[in-house]
Amino acid sequence: MKIELRNFGPIDRLQFDLNKDLHLIFGQNAIGKSYATYGIYCLIKNIKNKSFRNRYFYYRDLDTNDFHKFIKNTLKNRKKQQRIDLSLKYKTLIENELRLIILSGLQNSLRNTFSSLHNLKNRFTNKNFEFIIYLSDSEKIRIFADDEGTLDLEYLSKKNKLEFILKDTKTTKFSLYSDDKKQFGKGKEDDFLIEFVRFSIGNVENILKRLDHDIRDIYYLPASRSGLYQALSAFTPMIAELTQNRFFMQNKSIELPSLSEPLSDYFIDLSTVDKKNSNKEFTEVINFLEKEILKGAVKYDEKTKRILYLPQNVNLELNLSEASSMVAELSPLVLYFKHILNYKYSSLNPQDRFFFDGYYQRRSAPRGYDILFVEEPEAHLHPEIQVKLIDLFVQLTNQKLKIFITSHSNYMFNKLNNLLIKKDIKENKVKVYHLVHTKEGPGIRKICR
Repeated sequence: MKIELRNFGPIDRLQFDLNKDLHLIFGQNAIGKSYATYGIYCLIKNIKNKSFRNRYFYYRDLDTNDFHKFIKNTLKNRKKQQRIDLSLKYKTLIENELRLIILSGLQNSLRNTFSSLHNLKNRFTNKNFEFIIYLSDSEKIRIFADDEGTLDLEYLSKKNKLEFILKDTKTTKFSLYSDDKKQFGKGKEDDFLIEFVRFSIGNVENILKRLDHDIRDIYYLPASRSGLYQALSAFTPMIAELTQNRFFMQNKSIELPSLSEPLSDYFIDLSTVDKKNSNKEFTEVINFLEKEILKGAVKYDEKTKRILYLPQNVNLELNLSEASSMVAELSPLVLYFKHILNYKYSSLNPQDRFFFDGYYQRRSAPRGYDILFVEEPEAHLHPEIQVKLIDLFVQLTNQKLKIFITSHSNYMFNKLNNLLIKKDIKENKVKVYHLVHTKEGPGIRKICR
């Protein structure tokens, strides 16, 4: 699956390929790297782990089912027609269901993150922003905004001809064809109506499954991780939860700090750690970070909700505010590997009625992969450590983990090139996005490998 951002804030056009495992977004300051990762994060958050079957469980309430009403009225008014083209109206029904499942949450996520969706349009070209999700070469979903930033959705497929055919045969008198291929036939009209609803639910469910793309969960580690954590750690849970719903609050005299949704999710992750959740598959990664880079252990105090650093060979516990800037920046990453990845609180306790992932708490192959966004991992790090981190990220691509990195570091960029030359990582697993200024806003000048 590929996702393309167009006219998104300062960005002209940027396409992400989710079939790749390691993504390095590289460029100068203030060129739109965070805009890109914030946008893709909000979109993926609202298309993953969705299920349509909760809405039409066992096809109940057929009289209020839009697919049932549509086909029933069509057959009722067919005027003895032998063949009826259902394509255009059926496409609208599919789009309506996708709007219901995706757009409300995405609109809220974008508003939480960027405050004014009106300002998200490309000011270089004055074009409104859009997301294009390529499900295949012949199928895509286009999510676009109007001048005020209100979202709408369009489902586009080259294979979308749907026809009802009335036959002379008894057993398949009522038949449905898709792109001239028979899908099913029934002898009785009532049986055909029920099967049509089942067929339609299956179609929407199939689209959602491909939108999910086996994504299990997403995590975002922002720039200035330690400073943000220390500033808000005392009241993180309250602020983070409230800011994600601040546009629905009735008491307008209450003003809340404007936290972007990736930031508020980051604070929720850190404030809901359960030490009983332990990731044994990341033991080697954790040992490398603690022993080779940090020279000490990172632990979480559940009573105080604080991250602590324990230097090697010293009987000492330090808050992050007392530790070095390198330790403070990398400690949250260690905590994610220890207790947060695989155990995201909002997914273990979902409030989204369309959320469904039967494999979430399993450790089996079908459970899918996670996506980890890391902004500026090189911050406060010596070049030698920056290079070691790239080695670590390459290693992590073998752990059912896809990684998006934003960076200004030539050291990390050059190290990744060297790893590709040495074939320490396959080039079909990596994509580098070099953002540069153009007349129509920042875009990709060159994609390395």
